[in-house]
Amino acid sequence: MTITTIKNHADVGNLNLAEISPEQLPRSTYHAILQSAKNFGDATAIEYILDGDCINPAQIPFAKKLIHRILMTFKGKSFANPHRKMSYKALANKVTGLVMHCIR
Repeated sequence: MTITTIKNHADVGNLNLAEISPEQLPRSTYHAILQSAKNFGDATAIEYILDGDCINPAQIPFAKKLIHRILMTFKGKSFANPHRKMSYKALANKVTGLVMHCIR
């Protein structure tokens, strides 16, 4: 197993750290994000909940579901959905946008 073949958390445990050379590591966190976008594309990189008081969509209280349904009707689904996912590709695009904004 090499650092470039890591696909999940279990693979990390199977790495022999003594065999990893500095050349195999990304130059920065930004480069790691770009490489992950290249390797995993549309797979989910980050999953988060805006409301913070529920762990998954099934645990959202009825009152909040109703509020979200109303918001969805008037503002659109992406605005109202408290449970969100972001792909590796979308994460890389957001980070790149932020980097470009900061260096202007």
